[in-house]
Amino acid sequence: MEIPRRATAILMLTALLGTAVLYGIVLITSSPTYIPLQDVDETMDGEYITTTGLLADEGAPSYTHLILRDNGSELKVVLDQSVKPLKDLMPGDLLEVTGQVEIYRGDIEVRIISDSGIRILKRANESTLPLSLVLKDPNRFSGMYLTTSGNLSYLNTYRDENRLLMRCPTGDIWLHSDSSLEGVRESLRNKEITVCGEVEFNGLQNRYEILINSSTAFTTGNITDVSEILAGNFSEGTAVCIRGFADTEVYENTAYGMIVESGRSLSVVAYGDTCSQMEQNDGKEVLVLGVLRYSTYSGSWRLVISSIREI
Repeated sequence: MEIPRRATAILMLTALLGTAVLYGIVLITSSPTYIPLQDVDETMDGEYITTTGLLADEGAPSYTHLILRDNGSELKVVLDQSVKPLKDLMPGDLLEVTGQVEIYRGDIEVRIISDSGIRILKRANESTLPLSLVLKDPNRFSGMYLTTSGNLSYLNTYRDENRLLMRCPTGDIWLHSDSSLEGVRESLRNKEITVCGEVEFNGLQNRYEILINSSTAFTTGNITDVSEILAGNFSEGTAVCIRGFADTEVYENTAYGMIVESGRSLSVVAYGDTCSQMEQNDGKEVLVLGVLRYSTYSGSWRLVISSIREI
């Protein structure tokens, strides 16, 4: 019996739709391959992958076009019309995206086709952003609280001891604080530091700066064992970073106490804003930065703290 042409067309269309739906289900439910962002290339056209990167450009107000960066590479991400955009994204957020690789006008893109295809792994203010990324377009980070690292230049500013300059290979940015940074400058000059603060525009100087507190600046170098300090292996005036448990007492805006590590303890003292930080972290495991001083009166070492944070 001959099947009518119209019925044949309907059957063929149904079969094609069924295949398309099945392909879509397989595409979505199959485990995507994780590919580092810098390794995504044109040979993966049509593949379903997962990758991660820092949000460098939140795109249009609809948040449907994103740009991710990692290890010097850049990748465009496009949200399908059916995907609900994340409205609270901010530059520097670490995102995980899962979607299909496409080549559009010669550019590689990842198209997200489901709401589960994009999620925030870490907020910008919870991770350390490369200073080069901040400097590339500081206006995007204006008003944002972030963590970044760079080399602290030693500057003899005379008239403004509350400002320091932090540099990276692509430029520099000023750090400033409501309290004196003189002690921080002396202990950290020409060293790599990590700071937490708010990016703001200084209209008077026509430049972007990071507002920090002296208690948020830390070296990123090696942590010194307390036993090495007690053994006299360091000279007075050396800046060190130590780790241990804080035991603190406060008297007239000055914190006195110990940092205890593996049964050994080092005397510490903190003043001003750092004093309150010491008090808040009493009994906690902390990372402490300061300058070593030797007391000829007591015959012992003491660390004058410039910054402290809970681990």
